[in-house]
Amino acid sequence: MINSTLKLHLVSFDVPYPPNYGGIVVVFYHLKALKELGVSITLHCFKYDNNPESKTLLNYCDEIFYYERKKSFWKQLSKTPFIVNTRMPQELLENLNKDRHPIFFEGIHTTGFACHPLLANRTKVIRMHNIEWAYYKSLKEIDVNNWKRIFFHQESKKLKKFEQKIIESAQLVLCLSSTDTTYYKELNINTHYIPAFHPNQKVNSLEGVGEYAFFHGKLSVPDNEKAVLFLLEEIFSKTKFPFKIAGLNASDALKGKISEMEFVELIENPSGVEMLKLIQNAQINLLWSFQSNGLKLKLLHSLFNGRHCLVNDHMVSEDANLIQLCTIANSKEDMLKRLNQLKNLPFTSNLIEKRSKVLSECFNNEENAKKTVDLIKKSAFN
Repeated sequence: MINSTLKLHLVSFDVPYPPNYGGIVVVFYHLKALKELGVSITLHCFKYDNNPESKTLLNYCDEIFYYERKKSFWKQLSKTPFIVNTRMPQELLENLNKDRHPIFFEGIHTTGFACHPLLANRTKVIRMHNIEWAYYKSLKEIDVNNWKRIFFHQESKKLKKFEQKIIESAQLVLCLSSTDTTYYKELNINTHYIPAFHPNQKVNSLEGVGEYAFFHGKLSVPDNEKAVLFLLEEIFSKTKFPFKIAGLNASDALKGKISEMEFVELIENPSGVEMLKLIQNAQINLLWSFQSNGLKLKLLHSLFNGRHCLVNDHMVSEDANLIQLCTIANSKEDMLKRLNQLKNLPFTSNLIEKRSKVLSECFNNEENAKKTVDLIKKSAFN
């Protein structure tokens, strides 16, 4: 094994198993890739919403500490962002201070103690999953609940102020997209682009023609629900091409809207195996977003396993590697036009070969883990 000398604290905003939604997928497969390089990991993670402790994680970590995330209403009144303030138990600080190993913070959510005097001389690495204040600003613009809109507005302002001192305090900042890397480099010159870690080993796309268009995502997320409603009302009300939608926790309102449409099917809370089959058998993986923050893991999963990917600009976040592998449409008229062009177009071996080349070069977990370890070591010894 290589890099066996590196010992690392990794602080995760959630329990990283099972890896069943975007951000936690990145964390879990990061852990896995580091373990395969021989890195010794002490994991710190937060339990909430009844997420259980996981014995599986012992396969990837030498030691695991679990903390309760305490979401008291009063924490919303603090100047510290709520997503940070609810992840600051004293026990975490004490456990991080037991040795001198580098600390890897997954997401700004976990950085409440990054500027604490007890950690002043430690090597601190922050993985920014997106520009969090911008994400909360966009949530305010999407959500229709007035109380939530107030919360998102306040949280966005707090995060924008908070991130500056946190980013400046880190020895190393890693970002998931080139756009975010450019932004954070203005705050910390030692900012680098390391693509998302993910479950895919190789491209498994099928040749030929599929039977339907497909959208997937966590349907309780406002952006995903709004995207599905847009696609239903503006695209699939105007075509008889079958449309399948799959994801977690669809609202009753969304279920009702889907049930009204003849050629549309909802698959609720599918297993990982079922989701993979749905992606592979689709003719078009159709993904739309109203937010441009961070890398969309569901697009990466679709590129590794699906046929044609029809998306808008927000899905590709100005990433040239992803843009060349997708069909882009940014209006309802263009989306419908591209859908009609792709619905009978065979997916060929040449397209699979192109995908394999691009994705293996940019989204190789092992190579990206090696880059991460090298950057941490360089930061620790400088």
